[in-house]
Amino acid sequence: MGESGEGLRSQAGIRRKSGNLAWPARVKMQASGQLDSVIERKMVMTRIIGIILIVAGTMGLIYGGFSYTKDKHDLKIGTLQFSLAEKERVNVPVWAGAGGIAVGVILLLIGRKR
Repeated sequence: MGESGEGLRSQAGIRRKSGNLAWPARVKMQASGQLDSVIERKMVMTRIIGIILIVAGTMGLIYGGFSYTKDKHDLKIGTLQFSLAEKERVNVPVWAGAGGIAVGVILLLIGRKR
């Protein structure tokens, strides 16, 4: 009965075996390590988003907007080829560019403090 009692105690994590931590302490250490890596990933993502916002806000202030091709129509008649592309322009307001820079700087500072 002494062996079965020891087995139960060691399974429950009450007893240490040759320097190894009992299972509750081991689980806590693993959980805190996982928590630290999750927090670190969030900090890295916060910094990346902050940098993207700063770059986008700066580009918005410098260029004032961007253009893209909406529709493209091609026409082939024999050896002749015609192409028509409709370009659209989107203007970025100054407040949006400045706001992007401000939010990006705030995100960088928040990501740094943690």
